[in-house]
Amino acid sequence: MKYTLLLIGILLLLFFGMPDVVLYAKSGVLKWVPYGIIILVVPFLLYKILDGMKINSTLGWLIPIGSVLMVGIPYGHWTDDLKEKDLQQNGAVTDGVVVDVFEGSRESYHKLYFVGEFEVDGKTYQTFSYDNKDHRFQIDDSIVVEYSRRNPENSRVILD
Repeated sequence: MKYTLLLIGILLLLFFGMPDVVLYAKSGVLKWVPYGIIILVVPFLLYKILDGMKINSTLGWLIPIGSVLMVGIPYGHWTDDLKEKDLQQNGAVTDGVVVDVFEGSRESYHKLYFVGEFEVDGKTYQTFSYDNKDHRFQIDDSIVVEYSRRNPENSRVILD
């Protein structure tokens, strides 16, 4: 019973109580907190629940492993929707500058990326983009960034 209540609490935290600083983190340890919950904590708790119910067959492993997809995919869509709504309600536009340009490291995944920086109230934020086809953006190029006045970590580059 304790694992069931803990799982319910963790899922409620994940979907409804995640602080903005974690939800909109683009780098650092905080960015990985939701992934750790989805990949490690939820499957572990499900396994303990099923083990307590004496389900020791393949199903006892399949459900916890499948939970990564059952929780991860909806969480990804949900957070994308939250970020979009936040930008619609609290969006502002500012100028930024490209500070890094690089190519993806996987051989089968040669997308071009750039990192932009922008300032809000004297604090510098970073935003990332995946659309740098034909090396359109170079370091020190000007960009236009849409960000949330409520939380500038939630931002995106506005492409023509």
